[in-house]
Amino acid sequence: MYPIHHCEASQSELKPSSVKNWLSQLEISGKRKNNLLIPLRQMYEEAYYDEIIEKNPMERVKALTVHTREPEPFNSDETNRILNELSGQEQNLILFAFYSGLRSSELIGLQWKDIDLKNQKAFVRRAIVLNKEKLPKTKSGTRTLELLPKAIEALQNQRKYTERENHWVFYDPKHNTRWKNHQAI
Repeated sequence: MYPIHHCEASQSELKPSSVKNWLSQLEISGKRKNNLLIPLRQMYEEAYYDEIIEKNPMERVKALTVHTREPEPFNSDETNRILNELSGQEQNLILFAFYSGLRSSELIGLQWKDIDLKNQKAFVRRAIVLNKEKLPKTKSGTRTLELLPKAIEALQNQRKYTERENHWVFYDPKHNTRWKNHQAI
């Protein structure tokens, strides 16, 4: 295999229009496309600074405008239909999720010491991402929640499964251990 500077044709082949065309054919979100451009830009920038290429074609490829969509929460009928399909710990987890608004990584990071049922509060202090305990996603993510009656109901029902452990509130019911990855939810 030859290094890029030995391949004269490869230096001039990449055009901004080629990159834009490639991006337009990808069936992924604009944010994901922008994330793909990061290492590509870095590689061409380094090649340019090392004088391997004469110009950086990525300088003319702008980041895509990312449009965020408004959340579309489930209506009460949809919520009830989902909950009716679940039972046990799965139902408790999803019921609590619906009525607390926690991110899935925060749900699986919730510990019983974070719950104050007497004062109807939950303290969000951690998240579990790829089996690692982390702080919530943003600074404002560390917060105290006023628990709604349905969220309290979910916690009271969950007690029989995990409170004796005095640690994690929600367990993966398939393995009866704490969730390792929030993406499964």
